[in-house]
Amino acid sequence: MDKTGKNMSDFTKLISTVCLLASLPALQSCVYEDMSGCSGNYMIPLAISNDWRYAPDAEPAGMAYFFFPDDGGRPWRFDTAGKDGGDVKVPDRVYSLVAVNDDFSTVVLENADSFGGISVTTGSCQLFDALGLESGRAGLPPSRSDGEGMPCQDVRYSPDMLWTDAVAEVHVSPGYLSYTLPDGHVVEETCRRDSHKLCLIDFPMCIVSRYHVRIEKVGNLGGVAMMSGAVSGLASSVRLADGTPSAEAVTVPLRLEAAGIDSIEGDFLTFGRAAGPDAKNMLGLYVWLKDGSRHNYVFDVTGQVLAADDPMDVWITLKDISLPESGPASGSFDVNVDDWHTVVINLST
Repeated sequence: MDKTGKNMSDFTKLISTVCLLASLPALQSCVYEDMSGCSGNYMIPLAISNDWRYAPDAEPAGMAYFFFPDDGGRPWRFDTAGKDGGDVKVPDRVYSLVAVNDDFSTVVLENADSFGGISVTTGSCQLFDALGLESGRAGLPPSRSDGEGMPCQDVRYSPDMLWTDAVAEVHVSPGYLSYTLPDGHVVEETCRRDSHKLCLIDFPMCIVSRYHVRIEKVGNLGGVAMMSGAVSGLASSVRLADGTPSAEAVTVPLRLEAAGIDSIEGDFLTFGRAAGPDAKNMLGLYVWLKDGSRHNYVFDVTGQVLAADDPMDVWITLKDISLPESGPASGSFDVNVDDWHTVVINLST
């Protein structure tokens, strides 16, 4: 082969190498979770920054960001450590965005493939699980029905603390970003590709309610071996895009403890009151006396829940309850028998 032929061959190899290198970005694997294929569109870097003005005490261990494309395709999910945010890359497109902390243990994501459907729920549990005892040690729970007393609803775990933000429309294109803030203000940002990243600011806020229970002037509290509680008529889930609680009503157990010589206190997290119009908020107080007897008190606290000044911080307060005197300590009771003494108390009388 002459020099001309050799030079042409080397030039051809050089062109092939350059073309291969130019195509490498399209061959790289995805850097986000739970996706099966990569988009061929231009990947645009974004810097996500979380502004915690609506939840200044929040300290999540990590955050998850779901970008839902407007064409109905599968969302892009990015998880970042800490509360401050982080860097992501998405193709140029219009998205809806949901941000939520990802450091939960009892919470389960549902319908995470759509902006309007993504929600959180918790799993089923037993009525006395808030006591933290081994399964069965507290014995059988009292009977429930949809008539008088505690309703026969599914019992669910209390959720973890959750903070979330949602943006219905985020426009992302090379050198351009626009989105709407919670106050309605539209943010538009432009930049050169070789300068700073486009920055998207989130405003997470708490999406779960805290319910407090306090019972004062309780007679014979000294004879109690242990006690527990539960509240019915609470939402089984909440939608992240708009904070709407489910219509399905469930019962959530809570741990109750003596506070002084004649008071009982406890609190728990919940998705709030169920959206259904017929949901009743009944408080069940379960008391095991030292003599082995078991007593169940049921109160309709719907009025207090509805009248709460802040639905995210609800107080249920009761007083003047007399427990039976405990006989000699037996140290045990028959865990296989439902021998609860149930009293339904009408608070209006």
